[in-house]
Amino acid sequence: MLEGFDKQWTEAGSRRIAYYTNLPPRHYRFRVQAANNDGVWNEIGAQIAFSVQPPFYRTLWFLLLLLFLIATIALLLYRLRVRRLESQFQAVLAERTRVAREIHDTLAQSFVGISVQLELTSQLLAQSQVSAASQQIDRTRTYVREGLADARRSIWNLRAITAQNSLPTRLTHLAELWNQKKLNTRLNISGTYRPLAQSFEDEIFRIAQESLANAARHANATQVSADLNYNSTRLTLSISDNGSGFSLIEGYLPSNGHFGIKGMHERAAQIHARLTIKSSPEDGTTVTLEAPIAEGKETATHG
Repeated sequence: MLEGFDKQWTEAGSRRIAYYTNLPPRHYRFRVQAANNDGVWNEIGAQIAFSVQPPFYRTLWFLLLLLFLIATIALLLYRLRVRRLESQFQAVLAERTRVAREIHDTLAQSFVGISVQLELTSQLLAQSQVSAASQQIDRTRTYVREGLADARRSIWNLRAITAQNSLPTRLTHLAELWNQKKLNTRLNISGTYRPLAQSFEDEIFRIAQESLANAARHANATQVSADLNYNSTRLTLSISDNGSGFSLIEGYLPSNGHFGIKGMHERAAQIHARLTIKSSPEDGTTVTLEAPIAEGKETATHG
């Protein structure tokens, strides 16, 4: 009988060997009783104790280690999923912010100009000044056409189609457009030009666009001087106007729905640039942007 496995004694006959298979891991005691040729039994018998050790994959330490590994892997997968969701959320948030700036710099500015022209037209019609009202209507039509053109360009950019024009070319075209609007804009480009990442140039162009729009529509400026300089390690853009200027304390806070300055700072942060604005009432405004660029290769932006 194998104590710990057999429930009762087994009659072995003349066999001197006992076979046991698939013994569970535990302590056992094998007992044997025999009789002589006269049929006298040895009541005490013989016995031997032994243990069956479990395989390593059934030991307690292995099970605990396996549970720890499973918990660690689950935690890592959870953190990776949370990090991926956070990354997707930040990407969506950054894209929404970019689209908001894009709308402000294009459609919103155009709508402001159209609204002002329509208000003037309404006042002129109320005063029976038909000729002057007709001129204002013509100006409104010009704003509408420009707004449609800006909207098409924004849609083009939002579809991630890379523009073919370089930053100096786009700024030159922008200066020409404002010159046609009776804002004397002088553009000076210095240094050694080299192509940069399209997204990098887009942010700089939008800052310049917003600065000129603010000078014409809010500061009532008549002259603007813009300087674009390519240095070995940085690009500098400076735009100065002779407009009415504003209080810097008020200028940094968006009021009445104007988020232009805030958007300019956000664009500068996107390309790790430094944006400074110097202005005071009746003394004009100077916007200076200093953006780091990598020598000899294109600069990439970080979202």
